[in-house]
Amino acid sequence: MDLCLGILEVQGLGPTFVIADQVLKVAWIQIPGIELNSLGGLTIKIVGDAQAVTTAVEYGDHLASELHVSCTSTLLLGYPQSAHSLIHCEPRYSLIIEDRTQLLPTNQQYRGQQFAIGFLETQGFIGMVAAADAMLKATDVSLIGKEKIGATYVDVMVKGDLSSVREALEAGQVAADVAGTFVGSYVIARPHPDLLALLPE
Repeated sequence: MDLCLGILEVQGLGPTFVIADQVLKVAWIQIPGIELNSLGGLTIKIVGDAQAVTTAVEYGDHLASELHVSCTSTLLLGYPQSAHSLIHCEPRYSLIIEDRTQLLPTNQQYRGQQFAIGFLETQGFIGMVAAADAMLKATDVSLIGKEKIGATYVDVMVKGDLSSVREALEAGQVAADVAGTFVGSYVIARPHPDLLALLPE
């Protein structure tokens, strides 16, 4: 049986996760993975029935416009079984960005937990380290990890209650601004369980 495939290619990790979280909440779809393109963009792969995938892609485009981020989308209704390996990828490591190239669902430690997530993106490693230091000192948040997404962009992710995450991002932005590398910050108040499965372990 063929499946329906939607693709949203979004600029930046924070906006990608915000959009992925929201499309999971508005449509009965699955996200088999998010793939880095090494130019600072990420590809959200969406599968499901035609109506759900169409709804998800249209809503993802709308959210990208509201977030003022670049987004390219496509919708393929009836994607052949023989090409499923392009969607359901094996984990890969890139020597260019010195990191993995896909964020794939796992059964990791966040399942069943309730917290907010904050993403802060910088251009370059120095600003990310300064932002992470400021965020962890400012309030009670925990570090989830960092992701290099190419084109010198780096994201640091924290979790905690919503007010603490917002306070941490404000402190992180100040530190990244001093370093001259702040790109953007984003908050997800109540992440969808399937989105939590895509976070770094």
